[in-house]
Amino acid sequence: MGLLRDALFHFEQAAQAGNIDAVRAIAQVRQQFGMESALNPAQQAFEALQRADSFDAMQQAVQQFPILSQMILAIEQVIEQQVPPGSSSRV
Repeated sequence: MGLLRDALFHFEQAAQAGNIDAVRAIAQVRQQFGMESALNPAQQAFEALQRADSFDAMQQAVQQFPILSQMILAIEQVIEQQVPPGSSSRV
C-alpha cells in the first residue's frame, strides 16, 4: 500500500496544479481500492461530474451532489457578466 499512497500523493499534487487526468486517476484508484476520498464535498461533486460519460450520468451526478446545480448556476452568472452580449464563441 505504500507505493499506492505515494502515487496518490503525486496524483493529488498534479490535480492541485490543474491536471484533469490526475483528478480522474485519483477517483478511479480510490474507487477500485475502496478508499475514502480525502476531497471535500465540492471536489467530490466535480469528480462525479467529470466521470459522467452520458447525459443520464450527468443527471445522476447532479442528483447525488445537489451542490452541482449551484455551481452550474454560478458559472452561468459569471459567463453572463464576463461575456459581452452578441459576442461569438468562435475559436
